Parts: sequence; C-alpha cells; structure tokens
Amino acid sequence: LIVDQIAQINDMNFHIATAAEQQSSVTDEMNLNLNNVRELVEASVTVVTELAETSGDIQNNAEALDLKIKEFAV
Repeated sequence: LIVDQIAQINDMNFHIATAAEQQSSVTDEMNLNLNNVRELVEASVTVVTELAETSGDIQNNAEALDLKIKEFAV
C-alpha cells in the first residue's frame, strides 16, 4: 500500500516535471516570437518614417513644379 502510494507520488512528480519543462519551452518560444514582433515593429516604424519624409519631399517638389508651371500661364 505504501509502496503503491510512493509510486503514485513519483509518477505525479514526473508529470509535474514534464509539464514544467514544456511550459519553460513554450515560454522561451513566446519570448522569441515577441522579440521577432518587436523587430518587425521597429522596422515598420523606420519604413513609415522614411515614407513620411519622402512624401514631404514629393509635396515640396509638386509645389515647386506648380510655381514653375504658373510662370508659363498666359
């Protein structure tokens, strides 16, 4: 009876250790995924910033072109 209970306790300990190891593995994978998401967000912010700057340059060029075209108006 006591031997059976010890065997059950050992079995439960094994299951707990296995579950803890799996949770640790999942946590590591989640951490890696979150780091990847952070890197993607940072890259997206860089691209959006560059697009905003380019858009401003295009707007300035369009305004300058508009002024040049108006010089030819009759």
